[in-house]
Amino acid sequence: MAKSKIAAVFAVQPEEGVREMDPRKHSVLSVACSVGLAAGTLLAIPTSASANTIAEFPLPTANSSPNGIAAGPDGSLWFTEFSDRIGRITTAGVITEFPLAGGSGPVGIAAGPDGNLWFTEAEGSNIGRITTAGAITEFAVTAGPPGGITAGPDGNLWFTEFFDTIGRITTAGVVTVFPLRAGSEPADIAAGADGNLWFTEGEGNSIGRITTTGVITEFPLFSGSQPSGIAAGADGNLWFTEVVGNNIGRITTAGVVSEFPLPKASSFPLRIAAGPRQPLVHRGQQHRADHDHRRDHRVSTADRLERALGHHRRSRRQRLVHRGS
Repeated sequence: MAKSKIAAVFAVQPEEGVREMDPRKHSVLSVACSVGLAAGTLLAIPTSASANTIAEFPLPTANSSPNGIAAGPDGSLWFTEFSDRIGRITTAGVITEFPLAGGSGPVGIAAGPDGNLWFTEAEGSNIGRITTAGAITEFAVTAGPPGGITAGPDGNLWFTEFFDTIGRITTAGVVTVFPLRAGSEPADIAAGADGNLWFTEGEGNSIGRITTTGVITEFPLFSGSQPSGIAAGADGNLWFTEVVGNNIGRITTAGVVSEFPLPKASSFPLRIAAGPRQPLVHRGQQHRADHDHRRDHRVSTADRLERALGHHRRSRRQRLVHRGS
């Protein structure tokens, strides 16, 4: 079985732009999403400055298409497999898979405030909950296939739905939906430091903000950016990827957007996450002399993988649109 590899790792320092790094020689964050989509392999990238290896953990099920990954309350990492499984991997690399019903297509996953893991089923149009013991419960959603999911500051889970909706689900399974303008196609969602939820609109070409009471504000990006992943940074801002724009973006909670071009053309950045040792942080121009001690945020991109993911996303969109027509 062929294994997917990290093709490029980028460190973003806003005052200097983006530089490419060799993951074998530099400290980088743990991968925010699985990067073995086609081959069914999970990669762990060490964050220790002295570490110089990447560990790969093949999944038991061939061609399982791992997608989202999140830290669980049990100290393990939990991940989705688009081929209808939820996976758990310990930090020692021991993997357990929990099967779902056929046609579920799980994508996003997040730890909930109730001590369980919550995930989205893009094909099954459900929100799923799995306990750390592996007990699974599903809750139907009706507005469209769900994608990204995150825990909100209000004790609920918030998620995106492909057909122009943001959803909220309580830990008891009560779902509320908030419609967006037509053609938005929200992708990922994250809780911000301001107590709101922030999300990307892939086709709407905007970054959105929704309060816990459902008030929505949109901040447009340059045409053709196609934002995808989004994460909260330790600087209080939100950071996101632009798949087509080939940028890493930053938006303040006041809606001010900055973009940082990636050095490689057509990198197709998809996911983004804060690293455990060096969180998403922007330090101003006055810190240039303190170069060795500055914290930055690190973005993992896999050039070949992102091409595969982009093709996978386009194919899934075509299937979903066909199904919804």
